[in-house]
Amino acid sequence: MKKNYLLGLIVLGLISLSVYSTYAMFTSSVETNDIVSLSASTLLTESEIVEYERLTIKSKEKKVIEYTVNNNTDNSLYYGVWYEMINPNSINDDIVIGKSEDTTSDTLGQLTRGSNAKVLFVIDNKSSSNIVINVGVGYSETSSLNLPTNRNLITEIYEESVLATEYITDLYNNASKTTITNNNINYSYATSVGLMNDRLGGTTSSLDGGNIRYYGANPNNYVLFNNELWRIIGVFKDIDDGTGKTETRVKIIRSESIGNYSWDHDLSNNWSSSDMKELLNEGAYYNKTIGQCYIGNLTTCDFTTIGLNNDAKNFINNSLWYLGGSSTYKNLFANNYYSFERGTTTSSVSSYNWVGQIGLINPSDYMYSGDFSVCNKAGYNWDTICRDSSWLKDTSNIQWTINPNTTKNQSQYVFYILPSGYIDYYGTTVYSIGMPYSTYPTLFLKAVVLITGGDGSSSNPYTLS
Repeated sequence: MKKNYLLGLIVLGLISLSVYSTYAMFTSSVETNDIVSLSASTLLTESEIVEYERLTIKSKEKKVIEYTVNNNTDNSLYYGVWYEMINPNSINDDIVIGKSEDTTSDTLGQLTRGSNAKVLFVIDNKSSSNIVINVGVGYSETSSLNLPTNRNLITEIYEESVLATEYITDLYNNASKTTITNNNINYSYATSVGLMNDRLGGTTSSLDGGNIRYYGANPNNYVLFNNELWRIIGVFKDIDDGTGKTETRVKIIRSESIGNYSWDHDLSNNWSSSDMKELLNEGAYYNKTIGQCYIGNLTTCDFTTIGLNNDAKNFINNSLWYLGGSSTYKNLFANNYYSFERGTTTSSVSSYNWVGQIGLINPSDYMYSGDFSVCNKAGYNWDTICRDSSWLKDTSNIQWTINPNTTKNQSQYVFYILPSGYIDYYGTTVYSIGMPYSTYPTLFLKAVVLITGGDGSSSNPYTLS
């Protein structure tokens, strides 16, 4: 049925990087070159999508758009601000659209006769390409606006945010630095924010040329993930998504163990086929269900409370994990662990890398989390002083890592961290019937994940979007 009224729309302006400009509006397919206020007699249309404009948002550009929506009809009308993706033809993680926290009216609402609503919304293009998008206003006499499926109402609040990788890197870059030496390698420490640069295991000549990691007894690296506290290990360069594409990503670990579980009941230190890998990636933990697991023997495990929820899964995808090993556990410093983890030396049964979503920490993660200003020892010689300088410590239980022992005929062992602080791989097998070890799920967030709030403390953890 044709409508004999029209929702008047005035575009007050568009703010881009604090520069004010105006844009022409479209009525159906007819462009008007002036800022307009339409009345009920101006147009008859069967479409409830009466006004829109097409915008090009440049790469890495954010636009704040301001509309004033007038109801010039004799009836009360419902309205809604919508967007339609043109190029690309669907929204993705690099494009954020939401109503501004500063808007005086909601992007959805009802207008009585002669009233108006002033609406602010944001289009944030974080991608490497320009995007083309239609934005407009729909109206109806009922709360059902009957928008076509390719047009989406703007309902979420846009929160001022920054990529998690950039936020943490900026914390490090903007802080004063001091040089700390460990195993004859100089490292750059930003002590005020508890961050250090690992120099990619000492292979780069630049003090700032590596991954950025949190170190010390208790840095502010808490993050809310899966509705529970996790902690940020650091920002890692050149993380492969399993297809050869590399990007900088944030690595996090659950702040508390999910329990003590066997690494593998077949006495194999091949992570790709292990019980632990199955539990964390395809089994009960990943699916938030009741399922089977090994605690020495095969048993039933209930992860309906602490398993991964669907929202958390949206923050992660595949990563290439380094599974290189070593045939010795003595005289290995942080840079030595980092090097062999990325090597191709493995046990007789294991592989040197794996593509998946959830793993365990590498031994080097633990070593770099210690404060080298108070601990300049190899991992096997770490004492309680070294242990207590690391936020990754577990003083109650032995903690699993993901990397194997490569000694011939000893493929039943992987590296683990003892409550006393030092790293070992010999003594208890991956089956660990008598004493399964603590399990801390570890993963890489998507590169596009944002930090939207918090200060990283345990009482006010970082929030993600």
